[in-house]
Amino acid sequence: EYVERYYDRLFEILTSLQIDHHGPILMMQVENEYGSYGEDKTYLSALARMMRDRGVTVPLFTSDGSWQQCLEAGSLAEADIIPTGNFGSKSQKRLDNLHKFHQQFGKTWPLMSMEFWDGWFNRWGDRIITRQSDELIDEIGEVLKRGSINLYMFHGGTNFGFWNGCSARGRIDLPQVTSYDYDAPLDEAGNPTVKYYKIQQLVHKLHPEIQQTTPKVKPLMAKEHITLTDKVSLFNILDDISHHSESFYPQSMETAGT
Repeated sequence: EYVERYYDRLFEILTSLQIDHHGPILMMQVENEYGSYGEDKTYLSALARMMRDRGVTVPLFTSDGSWQQCLEAGSLAEADIIPTGNFGSKSQKRLDNLHKFHQQFGKTWPLMSMEFWDGWFNRWGDRIITRQSDELIDEIGEVLKRGSINLYMFHGGTNFGFWNGCSARGRIDLPQVTSYDYDAPLDEAGNPTVKYYKIQQLVHKLHPEIQQTTPKVKPLMAKEHITLTDKVSLFNILDDISHHSESFYPQSMETAGT
């Protein structure tokens, strides 16, 4: 019910923006990496049906880790919904896996890295993760020789408030930092990096027919030394800014409130 209500509003906005309505949307995704979580095809089919019922006419796809178990669990290839892969290295092997999976259904779908990881997120207490540009360019070139690519992330961003999320390492939860710069081609401020220009050069080399332009660079404020004079512990004021509830099982956002 909640998904249907959300989709009612969402696709009021999106359907007119599809490419067959002269808009910019080429494809739409049914689920993301669901094969790493579950394998309920009834659930996936329901999402696809709700999208079609609300006017989605562009090709649908799913996106999962590019190995057999994840592709089998998270895709709807049997319903002619295109499986794509998420990876950032060993591109030839990943594309081979994807191609073999397509062949199981007698399909010659295009090969695509729907999330090609050109950097990574960072967590409190960890070193800042970066990815060397030349090695990245080699891998991107391998993908572009055989298929299509979607860079994740193309533009770094910011996790405002408590939207940063958390990822587990063994038995330890490590919250992600506020910055989601990701060492992306466009940094957190939206400015091009060395990676951006090298990717631009690679695309020109492989596809000189594609017209490219020089990116704009926005001016930035000079860094200043700011002295902080006061602080407060989040845990000391929780009762003042939130309400407390306990549950044996994790609750949905609708149940727990916002």
